Amino acid sequence: MKDCIHVKLVWVLAALLLASSQVVVVRVERPVGEGLHILVARAASTARGADALILVLDTYGGYVYSLDRALRELASCTCLKAVWIPPGGKAVSAGAVLALAADRIFMAEGSVIGACQPQPTVEKVVEYVKGRIRSLAEKRGLNESTIRLLEEMVTENRVFTSREAVELGLAERADTLSEVLERLGLSGAAVVEVRGGVEVELAALLLDPGVALAMLVVGLLL
Repeated sequence: MKDCIHVKLVWVLAALLLASSQVVVVRVERPVGEGLHILVARAASTARGADALILVLDTYGGYVYSLDRALRELASCTCLKAVWIPPGGKAVSAGAVLALAADRIFMAEGSVIGACQPQPTVEKVVEYVKGRIRSLAEKRGLNESTIRLLEEMVTENRVFTSREAVELGLAERADTLSEVLERLGLSGAAVVEVRGGVEVELAALLLDPGVALAMLVVGLLL
């Protein structure tokens, strides 16, 4: 009888602990620009005290400057950081580097990661991006042969499928967000979703270097 009561108490305590867990989710489905930086900064701030921050990543990449700012925001976040690339999604160019900043990467069927060669291919920038990838890969504890393959995302624009990434030890397979939560041991946690707002959209538009250049040209013509 006492053993039965003890087991029930353990289950109750476990349920209470799980119920108090919190996961912050942010959908990063935009170019890597200042809008993304602001969105990631907001998510990292919200995740203070949370059990995990999950980035749902689906992007073609963008600007190195904004990538670096987003990486700094993620580095300041002390909770577990995970990236999930949804079915058919992509984390390419700067998006692939952003994914590597997470503690764990999950990829769904049909998703890809890679193609990080900067444009234009100036040697200094190429070497910088390679260094970023190597640094993040070393932090994740990946071996030297895997790191060299990841550097090919920069030098050869290599792209890895979800299956290839799992075989490399770079990612884990998960086809739904619920599966990601389960793999993290947080399937019963409260989920807080961080969304963009007017300021995110304005930053994405007004602080985009391409838009700024176009506005400058228009101003000169006028």
